[in-house]
Amino acid sequence: MKASKIFQMMFIIFLLSGICLNVNSQNYSYHVSSDSLIAGDTTIYRYGVGYYNPAGLQAVLTPHLLNYPWHCTVCKDDSIFSYRTELYSDSTYNFYFAVPMGTIPGIYRPTFLFEENFVVWGKHLNIYTPPFFYQQPVDIMVCSEDTVAFELLAMGNDVNDPCYQWYHNDIKYNDYYKGDAIITNPQLQDTGRYYCVISNSFGVDTSFVVRLDFLALNTYFGTPVGPAIFCPGTESTAYLMLSNPLATGYQWKLLPETSGTIEQHDTSAIIFWDPDFSGIAELYVDVINDICGATSSGVLKITIPEISPPPEICIVGTDEETGKYQIVWEKSGIKSARLFRIYRESNMADVYLEIGSIDPGELCVFIDLTSAPNILSHRYKISYIDSCGKESELSEYHQTMHLAANLGINNVVNLAWSEYKGIPFPTYDLYRGNYPDSMKLLIQVPSTVTSFTDEDPPSGNIYYQVGMSNPSGCNPIKKASQNYSSSRSNLVQVFISGTEEVNEDHLFAIYPNPADEELQIHLMNVLNGEIHYNIHNTTGMLVQEGMITEGSVKVDVKSLSPGLYIIIISADREMFFEKFVVARKSF
Repeated sequence: MKASKIFQMMFIIFLLSGICLNVNSQNYSYHVSSDSLIAGDTTIYRYGVGYYNPAGLQAVLTPHLLNYPWHCTVCKDDSIFSYRTELYSDSTYNFYFAVPMGTIPGIYRPTFLFEENFVVWGKHLNIYTPPFFYQQPVDIMVCSEDTVAFELLAMGNDVNDPCYQWYHNDIKYNDYYKGDAIITNPQLQDTGRYYCVISNSFGVDTSFVVRLDFLALNTYFGTPVGPAIFCPGTESTAYLMLSNPLATGYQWKLLPETSGTIEQHDTSAIIFWDPDFSGIAELYVDVINDICGATSSGVLKITIPEISPPPEICIVGTDEETGKYQIVWEKSGIKSARLFRIYRESNMADVYLEIGSIDPGELCVFIDLTSAPNILSHRYKISYIDSCGKESELSEYHQTMHLAANLGINNVVNLAWSEYKGIPFPTYDLYRGNYPDSMKLLIQVPSTVTSFTDEDPPSGNIYYQVGMSNPSGCNPIKKASQNYSSSRSNLVQVFISGTEEVNEDHLFAIYPNPADEELQIHLMNVLNGEIHYNIHNTTGMLVQEGMITEGSVKVDVKSLSPGLYIIIISADREMFFEKFVVARKSF
């Protein structure tokens, strides 16, 4: 037996034992054993009829004053007849009532019907009701972000009765409003089982267990499937979309609308492209459900390449190994390149000829082996071939620096160079050294300056070079180990005479001096390493060079103009100097 039933029976026994009226001697006197009945139970109302013992006695409970705030259409609010009459004593009867669950609580008046159609009214009594659901919640299938409510209706003994407690997956869920469980913006964790427990002083009732679930329509649909990139001139392309069993329709969308028109076929579509469109179009599908409305798929971005923009040269410098000009650029931002082409200005201004190409998978550095850095500067441009086989326009040109030097009065060295063109930069760096591999920074000058005079050069054979750097840096590949951000001009060599450098020890001899067509160089002592000779004119310009391999060498000077020259013998970083004259014989 349920606890509520036991409680109710104990309550009746308590009333029967404690609330009684004395029987008097009148024929129709009565007493009441209980002034309360509980709906849902079989209960007893005891009535004393004195010494009169009529046959066919029956009792009726008639509604007198009801609490009825629920507007319940299924609840019982009419008379309740006793279903059994039993003699309790010589003058008292027990009248048995089955008070239905759902009986409207309130005050009822007992009426006793005698066989002689004689009616007696008893003392008013109360009928109380345990909590009772007269409308149960139902399962809900919901779309994400929809506010939902599990609705129910229950009765108690007054407007504030019963108490409600909702449970979600057997855990207390206290968000409710007038008994309904309201869920705002439900999420996946809100799905599952729900039920409500109601209670008052007379019992407890539990609602049906119901479920909250998301419609499968609200899952991610992916993106339309089809070509994501193609070349200009393509007339149409076809696309597919995964079907959904809960979908009632599909609406294809293309942005911008000027890019083309769509021929729709539920889960497939054909796009007819505008021949003048290029760039990026966006394609997606609205999947429609009668309950949830429309849910958008992912967006497929479709690329129709635009007219290829020109690439940019990062810098043009000098390759250390070959001494030739090298062109450096970056691949970043040019994903569609299939080939890079390099151009150099011809002997006609603004006329550029292709001199080579580089695959995008290689280092974006091209060495112009036909360049002549010692003679003149060059201008370069580049282009690329895109995935559709179209060549971009040529880039803006970069022009290299060319350095020239001459020896002035009092052994000063005058330097002048052509400016680097192609990018802005702040400074030129001037380098000086006795050997090409021992150059050190001499001075920095503004990038608006293209000349410099070295007023205090060291004596001997001196090399000069001018350089600059791209302030933004250059990365022909992400993991390039070499610094490709700087550029240097050609090397120039100048001889500066000095008294301490004269061949005082007579380590070599030259004759005849003056020379006409041939000059003999003869080593007087043994020198270590390779032995080189360089001949300079009085301006410091190198006019002839060679090696001495057998202790002596004959030098052809027929091509030299008559005048004073300086010969430098170098071995293992030692240098020795001597002057000689070229003079033509007269006949």
